[in-house]
Amino acid sequence: MKRMRGSQFVILLLSVMMVCVTLAGCGTVGERQKQEPEVKEKEQPGPAVAGSGNIAETKQDDFIYRLIIEPAEPASGGDVKLYGELEYVGDQDEIDIHHAASPFFFYLKETTRGYNIGYMMNQPAITTKLKKGAPLREQYKGGGGFSDRDNKDYIAFIKDLSAHGFPVGHYEVTGTAEFFTGQETSKHDYKITAEHSFDVAQASSAGKAGKTK
Repeated sequence: MKRMRGSQFVILLLSVMMVCVTLAGCGTVGERQKQEPEVKEKEQPGPAVAGSGNIAETKQDDFIYRLIIEPAEPASGGDVKLYGELEYVGDQDEIDIHHAASPFFFYLKETTRGYNIGYMMNQPAITTKLKKGAPLREQYKGGGGFSDRDNKDYIAFIKDLSAHGFPVGHYEVTGTAEFFTGQETSKHDYKITAEHSFDVAQASSAGKAGKTK
């Protein structure tokens, strides 16, 4: 009888151990399931940006914005010209865009001197009709303002820029086309941006002529 009771005890002990192992295995699976990372949807890519030589280009929906520097090698000398250009490439023959005095903004930084050159614009409500495949282009004609509290060198720089074009230096440009289409419930705001940089190694001919007077 004692042997039988001992065997029964061993069998009972083995059964209990198997149950514990099974429960522990289930618990491990549960923990692993909790630790699995969540699968999130990938973010949609932003507007396409491209650049070639003297042109930086950004496409957003049915519009292409271009920031253009002419000549292509401004460091070689001569008058440097900066343009913003907006083209409609959608399905319609033409489309109305609504904007301030102009849809084009230019923000510059001259890194040699550390000057930030802002851009001021009147804010009337103007509508422009863009025809498909016919880009709207506008030239940068100087910007930035100053007050009597600004450094005299900065004031002289802004005056020179506005009167004669870009002084010698390295320029980083952020160009923007800012406008909206539609009205009220169908309104769609756009702020399309491109960036470029260029060097001016010598003063423009207009600048030289102005300084000799």
